[in-house]
Amino acid sequence: MRRNFAHQEESMIADLTARADRLRDLHHVGEMLVLPNVWDAASAKIVAEAGFPVIATASAAISAMLGYLDAEGAPSQELFAAAGRVSRGMTGADSAESSGRESIPRHNMSKSR
Repeated sequence: MRRNFAHQEESMIADLTARADRLRDLHHVGEMLVLPNVWDAASAKIVAEAGFPVIATASAAISAMLGYLDAEGAPSQELFAAAGRVSRGMTGADSAESSGRESIPRHNMSKSR
């Protein structure tokens, strides 16, 4: 059991490293990197289908969608769950900025489904 957990952890780290490398590479391809900001699963799907290599979201967008004025008032559990819904089915290097909190990598967002 412990060995399986260690393997899963190594796999997640490798996945995050690959995603970070891809995002860094996109910043250096000679063209401006456009990061469309999404606020829910539907907008994320539309942006992904439009062909953008990465998608961004911000705590203010997620908070507004949840009915809060800003991220500081939105409960973390609700923010994580909403960010998880946004990230479902997406490909590419993505993370959610959570005002006053650390960035939330996709593997953590998807735990909130």
